Amino acid sequence: MARYRACRAVAFRWALALVACLAGVTSSSAWGVEHAPTTDSTSTPPSTDPILSAQELAEQIDALIAAGWNTAGVEPAPPCDDATFLRRVSLDLAGRIPSIGEVREFFDDPRPEKRREAVERLLNHASFAAHFANVWRGLLLPGANNNAETRTLLPPLEAWLRLRFAERAPYDRLVTEVLTTRVTVPSANVVPTMTSTAPTPAAFFFANERKPESLASSASRLFLGVQLQCAECHDHPFADWKRDEFWSFAAFFRDVAAPPMPVEGETTSTAASNEPGLEIPGTGRRALPRYLRDVQSVPDDENQRVLLARWLTSAENPYFARATVNRLWGHLLGYGLIEPIDDVSVVNPPSHPEVLDLLISQFVAHRFDLSYLIQAIVSTRAYQLSSGGINATDLDPRLFARMPIKTLTAEQLFDSLVEATGYRPARAAATNAVNLGEGSARSQFVARFGVAVERPAEGESSILLALAMMNGELIGSATNVDNSELLTAVSEAPFFDTAGRVETLFLATLSRRPAPEELRIFVEHIQSRQKVNDEQALADVFWALLNSSEFQLNH
Repeated sequence: MARYRACRAVAFRWALALVACLAGVTSSSAWGVEHAPTTDSTSTPPSTDPILSAQELAEQIDALIAAGWNTAGVEPAPPCDDATFLRRVSLDLAGRIPSIGEVREFFDDPRPEKRREAVERLLNHASFAAHFANVWRGLLLPGANNNAETRTLLPPLEAWLRLRFAERAPYDRLVTEVLTTRVTVPSANVVPTMTSTAPTPAAFFFANERKPESLASSASRLFLGVQLQCAECHDHPFADWKRDEFWSFAAFFRDVAAPPMPVEGETTSTAASNEPGLEIPGTGRRALPRYLRDVQSVPDDENQRVLLARWLTSAENPYFARATVNRLWGHLLGYGLIEPIDDVSVVNPPSHPEVLDLLISQFVAHRFDLSYLIQAIVSTRAYQLSSGGINATDLDPRLFARMPIKTLTAEQLFDSLVEATGYRPARAAATNAVNLGEGSARSQFVARFGVAVERPAEGESSILLALAMMNGELIGSATNVDNSELLTAVSEAPFFDTAGRVETLFLATLSRRPAPEELRIFVEHIQSRQKVNDEQALADVFWALLNSSEFQLNH
């Protein structure tokens, strides 16, 4: 049923896009890789392209994006200030707001290269590996946080992803290891489980129930940006993907498929399962492994998944680099150059084809280095624009003339709360339960409030989360004058006056200093209550800042 709903959603988007095409979108740049000849802008750029530094790539992207603004007659938003940049890039790369120390050090640094160096520090920090492990785990196991059975698969996968991102493994290697990982196939009638906590990406296979058709749908969507699942039961109604092509792609995963259930009185089921290829349901025909758009079947004398990974991650594959670049751009800018992000198709052209091709060529030239790609994108003017300053009522967000406001994931919000408040559960010192493991404070928070959002720039906060932030145990404990490490330190520091205490709370929560009017209001509030309870008045300010939309959004 879920796959049926997904197909309907894809069909609806295709229908809308097809109307646009019939209305006049017929230039060669509008056509995706599905119908493109090998010489057009959708194919992988030639290796003779110059290799650019991250800054050089950012400058070329800026010129192309600015040309789009000029064509549309749009005046972009002003550049964001240092406080906004540091908070934004910390959330995007480390999954948390910056610490007070990081904020003060950044503000006091007068050098023009401090933003670039801040990005490099974040990429080398353990929190980058942890955050991107969360992001990619969400892609590999969507909805796992809300499913008790699938949630047990998370620790080994997240541990494996953290290791790969910590060592800055090239993305083609990461994907190859996912696709070719050893999967222990139990005998018939045995429910597969992951009993080991050793780092492994095998959860990808178990979450897809080791079904070749599910694995084919997930792999094509995640790693190629192709919605192949709509061709599982019939030829795709809008694209030219055929049902035989779907099952030929699924045949690469035949070796991890569950063995057929024995049928009483039948003696041929085992023999049939040893036949080459994969049976296309209801046809009596078998599909042999075949790469997308390839008329030749793959040799049957090697590990099929190894061959698939070799083709899929090849520099000559027009889908792989394109899907990766688009996904990372969407993660950082709120919208992909192709939207929806995982639907690269003939009637779904990129908003900036030249930018996409440039990113693809350099990503390939730099051997699929995600860190390089991140450095280039966050160095662009588009990434460093303010989220305000212009009238955005009718502004197409895919002009990238302002930074969209993005909702925080449950992981980002929890980790930012920990950073801002110094919150520590009582058992955290012994078990590290604040951040890791089933049943930890973090996992419970994520399981309760984690919601998969296709576009962070269009996500909405829930009433349940708002109530938890206002009245929940976590915020209550963190803003309690008897429990809060930060409040105790701020209130007892002899070198702070009331204004200094308010400023410190702003730096801890909003990563900026208060505006003069904000400072006046909060100082007057505290001073008016000094005779009653000075510390409680400070806690009230802290609570208000944590419950502000500014704290709970990435802007």
